[in-house]
Amino acid sequence: SFRDITERKQAEQALRESEANFRALFEQMAVGVAQIETTTGRFVTVNRRYSEIIGYTEEEMQRLTFQEITHPDDLPPDLENMDRLHRGEIREFSMEKRLFRKGGAIAWVRLSVSAPWNFGGPVVFHTAVIEDITERKRAEAELRDNAEKFQALFAQSPLAIVLTTIPEGRVADANPAAEMLLDRNLDEVRGKTTLELNVWVDPADRARAMQMLQQEGVLSNFEARMRRKDGV
Repeated sequence: SFRDITERKQAEQALRESEANFRALFEQMAVGVAQIETTTGRFVTVNRRYSEIIGYTEEEMQRLTFQEITHPDDLPPDLENMDRLHRGEIREFSMEKRLFRKGGAIAWVRLSVSAPWNFGGPVVFHTAVIEDITERKRAEAELRDNAEKFQALFAQSPLAIVLTTIPEGRVADANPAAEMLLDRNLDEVRGKTTLELNVWVDPADRARAMQMLQQEGVLSNFEARMRRKDGV
């Protein structure tokens, strides 16, 4: 006897092709992707990009858990979310956290975790997607450091420094030396123009100053007579 199994064979072939296409997409993705056992945190499989970010091979990753490579300061909120995920209270979450690369270096990542819907049952496996944001975090830290240095220099400088908007010329900030020079505190000058503060002795000086600010964005080697609050 014979039975036509052409449709079954075609379905099997289509399934193999689908799996091959998925695997190719999985490996070529620009973000790191891993399948993780939810109850233990053990890595089941990771793509190439995940290995590149962390520095471990896929075989090495399969001997690790996400808890082992997560910075201890970032682990509590991560575990809290994972516990809610396992209980079925949530199906996804995102956070920024630090991971330990092979060798101990830190990698900042944007983590997105999702789990398949299991009809209200506990989650067995979940998918973790990570995007490397180490350079962004480094730039942010450098920016904060530079801002702190500028604020210290601004506050301690013996030179009078006034920050104004362009082109309106409204005072945004002034350091203590400027307050002393103009005999006005910051609350008196903030949001006002130098014209409203009546600091210009010669209107021609103000006109030259505004022209230079509009053209160059800074007053360079500019000399002018300015009036203090007491009129001196």
